[in-house]
Amino acid sequence: VLKLRKVFFLEVALLAVASPAWAHVEVAPHDAAKGATATFTFTVPNEEAPAKTTSVELVWPDDVEFTTNSPAAKSGWTAMPNEHSVTWSGGAITDENKEAFTVTLGPLPNDETIAFKAIQTYDNGTVARWIGAAGTDNPAPVVTLTGPPVTVATTTTIAPTTTTVAPKEDKN
Repeated sequence: VLKLRKVFFLEVALLAVASPAWAHVEVAPHDAAKGATATFTFTVPNEEAPAKTTSVELVWPDDVEFTTNSPAAKSGWTAMPNEHSVTWSGGAITDENKEAFTVTLGPLPNDETIAFKAIQTYDNGTVARWIGAAGTDNPAPVVTLTGPPVTVATTTTIAPTTTTVAPKEDKN
């Protein structure tokens, strides 16, 4: 019995050492109001030590509008935004450190959730794609949208037109 216990604990210890860190890109806050403009901070861990994270791309759905972004807390990162994504590069996340990247989006849609895609590139060529469903090895960061659906008011502006009417000729 003592020998079996030693084998069991040795196997558990080996599994603990061999298993991955299971860290992933996280988003805060975890929820936001439908129709609101919100600022989200994405925390990106480096999981490939001794490799360094050298690029982080964040992609959001087409119905989510981009407002602004800010680079990571440490200097060296440059952000290249476009309509539905932003890519940070030029910096590095080393060892087992994490870095925070921030975007402001809005107005948010009436969906129940927003799933973001996060693509993390390392200097050794490894690319981690955080795009999967919850519970998978590569879950995408997800924000729950709360509150009642919001109607976005649209306004239509009708440009004034000028119509010239020629005077009627007098036939008398």
